[in-house]
Amino acid sequence: MSGGGQTTADSARRRALINSCGLTGRWLLATFETAERDKHNRAVIAMIRSWARWVRGWAESPNPVWAGGPAGKPGVLMYGPPGAGKSWIGACAVNMLVDNGVAARFLRTVDMPKHDTEAVEALADIERTPVLVLDDLGAEKRTERALECLYLVIDGRAHAEAPTIVTTNWRPDPLMGLLNAAGAGFGDKLLSRLHGLCEFVPVGGPDRRKL
Repeated sequence: MSGGGQTTADSARRRALINSCGLTGRWLLATFETAERDKHNRAVIAMIRSWARWVRGWAESPNPVWAGGPAGKPGVLMYGPPGAGKSWIGACAVNMLVDNGVAARFLRTVDMPKHDTEAVEALADIERTPVLVLDDLGAEKRTERALECLYLVIDGRAHAEAPTIVTTNWRPDPLMGLLNAAGAGFGDKLLSRLHGLCEFVPVGGPDRRKL
């Protein structure tokens, strides 16, 4: 992330945003300026960067109501093979927004709170997060209880038209089948909400972790 604020209050707010954004270590260094680009991801990086700029303006509005944007919808779902850079692109968006004073959070689905008494407040907090990157959909424990928590968050954000990025290694149809396997038609319900909330964008290319 880039330099600090101009005042003590600005610096304190920025530090609070960094501490609550869900990124640590090298992930705090993810930026659109330094992201590796090639024929597989160049257009996606440009799209997500434009989306983040639009979200920054949305967040600065006195009465933020979603009205279009480069993705056409409040969210973007990036899908593609492991290692294609989806999570890193999502982290770039979080860092850019936090650097501009916008509260944004990066959350892996495997770290979602489970549906019990203690999780109710945590789930509500996630649902109310101004900007959310929900990483690695399909990697979570696919119990009915866990998927119900995931559904509550996505459904709430869809109704609120809250800016959201979702990443997954699964193409839409196999993802629906994977989630439906847990029962209660979670795949159908989740994908329906996601289609209403997000533009679906493929991300291809080699596994960058192996390069």
